[in-house]
Amino acid sequence: MKGSFSSIGFLLVVFIASAPLPLAAQKAGTGKVARGQYLVEKVALCANCHTPVNEKEDADRSRWLQGSALAIQPVRPNPNWAYESAKIAGLPGWTDADAIRFLQTGLDPNGYRARPPMPQYRLPREDAEAIVAYLKTLGNGGR
Repeated sequence: MKGSFSSIGFLLVVFIASAPLPLAAQKAGTGKVARGQYLVEKVALCANCHTPVNEKEDADRSRWLQGSALAIQPVRPNPNWAYESAKIAGLPGWTDADAIRFLQTGLDPNGYRARPPMPQYRLPREDAEAIVAYLKTLGNGGR
């Protein structure tokens, strides 16, 4: 019986030690920036609209998240449609608080919603903070 408890205790310690860090711990410091990069590049796919393409129709890494003319167009005329995306590398013109609010509520600093085709995100605060942290690392020049 005593040996069984020790084995179970040992396995529990190994399991806990090998488990990924809690989300809060992952997001501290560079973990937050890495999470933001993951969300921007792999989940939200921000580069699809916010990065110009090169002659091969690939994202132009030299102009990463610098804004671009949008290839996607509405099926019917829409006067509210955005035909160009904003530069988001470095978040020029945005405070951190305004950018976080935008990602959480879909409202810009003036209380307006983003024009289509921009998704109306409703992100958890931690994810919004991570995205802002990543975009700020890009400065105003992208990558």
